[in-house]
This record gives sequence, C-alpha cells and structure tokens, in this order.
Amino acid sequence: LASYAHARPAAMYPRAAAAATQAIALDESLAEGHASLGFTKYNWEWDWEGAERELLRAIALNPSYATAHQWLAMFLAGLGRADEAFPLARRAIDLDPLSVNPNMTLGVAFAFAGRLDEAVRQFRRVIAMQPGFVFGSVWLCATLAMLGRGDESLAVAERLMQATGEAQIARATLAAAYGATGRKAEAQQI
Repeated sequence: LASYAHARPAAMYPRAAAAATQAIALDESLAEGHASLGFTKYNWEWDWEGAERELLRAIALNPSYATAHQWLAMFLAGLGRADEAFPLARRAIDLDPLSVNPNMTLGVAFAFAGRLDEAVRQFRRVIAMQPGFVFGSVWLCATLAMLGRGDESLAVAERLMQATGEAQIARATLAAAYGATGRKAEAQQI
C-alpha cells in the first residue's frame, strides 16, 4: 500500500517487515516472506546488504517467483547496477509477461541507466497494457521531462489528472511537468 501511495510508509513498512519476519519464522523456505522482507529493507530501512541477501534468498528458494526478480531488478537499478538489473527484469517479464509490474521495472531500469528513449518506449508499452496503471504515466512523464520534451510530459500529466480525478500522485506529476516546461509559479502552487 505504501509503495503505491495508498497509505503512509511509516504505518505500513514496519507492519510489512514484521509480517514477513513472522512468515519466515514459521517457514524458512517461504520465498514470498524473504522477498517481502527484502522489499522493506530497501524501501524503508535502507539496509542494502540485507535487502540483496533476502531477495537473492527468495530467488534461490523459488526461481519462478517473478516478483522477487522484479524487486531485485528495481533495487539493483536504483543502485546503478544496471548490468545486473536488466537480466532480472527480463526474467521477471518472462515469468509473468502479462503483468505491468515487471514491464514497469524494465522501464525504470532503462531510465536509471540513462537509456531514456528505451525507457519511454517501455513505459508506453506498460500504458498500452493497462491504461489505468498510474505509475506508467508518472514514469513516462518524468522520463519525457528528462529528455527535454516538456510539452509531451505536460500532456501526459494532464491526461493523468483527468483519469484519476486529480489524485495526489497525479497532482505531483503535474507539478513536475509544469517545472519541466518552465511554469514555476504553477508548479509551486501545486
């Protein structure tokens, strides 16, 4: 819930970590427990070594668990370890090709690696797969802005605002797009 901005991180991540720890205590071989603990370690605790250890353990326990591949790819991409992230992201897609999340992760890996044109193509693919997936538009907007394509970025943000009824994440995206097009006062107002 917290990672998709549906709940406050301070309320959710400690609960998620506690639940994952309890699951592992009940069954050490539970890949989902290790993956979830790894996810909380890199998103909340900033325990890079622990996160990598838990996510690798999840993959070792269940090599067909797409989510563990996806989360490890996202984590490594964020650390600038794109060479390690890309095969994991692609493996997650192979394991779960119809899900937007692994496809999104590949786009994020492209963006973090500075391969922005490929990221744009991947985020457009994600949006085509599931038009209502908000984070596809958020990342597309940001990537277009990084490419200096502010007008396109703004158009994506405006469509997102209309589609979400002005949800907070859409408002933040619009503010960023305003900033990318030099509309500082409008960005600051949001």
